[in-house]
Amino acid sequence: MSDNAFRQRLEEIRSNITLPDNFTLQIGHDDENDPGRFYLQIRCWRMDVITKEMGHGYGGKAYLSPHATESELVQTAFGLYKGYLEHEARETFEWRGRRVFGPHMDVNAVWEIARRVDVRSAQHVEDTPKVIAAAADMSALDEYGDLLGPVASLADLDAVPTWEGAMQRTLRAILEANDGYIEDAHGTVVWPKGDRS
Repeated sequence: MSDNAFRQRLEEIRSNITLPDNFTLQIGHDDENDPGRFYLQIRCWRMDVITKEMGHGYGGKAYLSPHATESELVQTAFGLYKGYLEHEARETFEWRGRRVFGPHMDVNAVWEIARRVDVRSAQHVEDTPKVIAAAADMSALDEYGDLLGPVASLADLDAVPTWEGAMQRTLRAILEANDGYIEDAHGTVVWPKGDRS
């Protein structure tokens, strides 16, 4: 399909999409690599949350294949719109005066706290698997010594016949997310006992 035919196809699809008045769906063409690629991008007239000045905000670009179906292209446009709205929500939602879910946080800063988790306390165990309750109150892990005892690593988890269903999946998820360890909120390894080696 020629570039002109693909652009006409994109224009036709865009003409059938309705967005609020302050939003536009832009069709762009990236000329960095010959012959270049078409992309869609959301543009919105809004107040910048940092400068407090009115101006255009731009969402991410979605590069397009001329082989994409109409449904794929419409869904891509919707995904861009939804992503832009989430971005703005993350910028404007504050907790204790900070954008705790902000879209511009440094990934290395987030990585530093990635193992600090917040799960329901042991007071609400009636609707959570025992392992989640144990992870919430790490001292409770000692209560499950009979269950945890034979599990020294992820490889051992499937060999424990008493762990089935949600409990087994929950522990696996906790261990896989933490490289085979469970830590408390301070980063201290509480299971398996001892330091990482």
